[in-house]
Amino acid sequence: MQTKSRKFLSVLLALLMMAGVIAVAPVVAHAAQAPTITTTSLPNATAGVFYSYTLEATGGPTGWTWHCEDEGIFNGFAVRNTGVFDGTPLAAGTFYISFQADNDAGYSEWKTLTLVVDGAPVTNYTVTYNTDGGTPATIAPVTVASGTAITLPAAPAKSGSIFKGWKDGITTYAAGASYTVTANKTFTAQWAKTIFSTRYEATILNWLLFFVGFGFIWMWF
Repeated sequence: MQTKSRKFLSVLLALLMMAGVIAVAPVVAHAAQAPTITTTSLPNATAGVFYSYTLEATGGPTGWTWHCEDEGIFNGFAVRNTGVFDGTPLAAGTFYISFQADNDAGYSEWKTLTLVVDGAPVTNYTVTYNTDGGTPATIAPVTVASGTAITLPAAPAKSGSIFKGWKDGITTYAAGASYTVTANKTFTAQWAKTIFSTRYEATILNWLLFFVGFGFIWMWF
């Protein structure tokens, strides 16, 4: 009796399906898809300057996890799960960095991108000289990169004065001394007056000769 009932139900179900009363949804197999890293290039970075760029990927379930092989070129470097690639480059150069994106289905893709790190910008400074009435009247200024060591000029000359050194506003340096440039700077010649000027020395010498000569004449007579 039960067997006949089952057969009857089976036949009835088949007839209803054929009549379109009951619809059976088809079973579709969804193949898992591997992610694809869509970022094709990285913008240039600068040594010593913080860098940040967001990587992109498509395909498969959302929620990619990112990894990177070459983290050693950065200080404080990280590739975050959001795809943000950031850090501070330590040195200039061209680096080839391999990135990996994993999706929630367990699939992953690697892609190697080129990162060009430019050298730190060079700052130039100018050093000028003021001889303060000395000779030569002018000394050519010098423009060099920050951190460059220069040699201060030889001592200028000035009538009735002795050169005491080059002063940068705070410290006085000897002629020919080495100085490391870290900012725009003006060196001014420092002078000390002599006891007698050349003119006065000549006058005293003339008077001395006069008295010596007068003394010899007086002794002779």
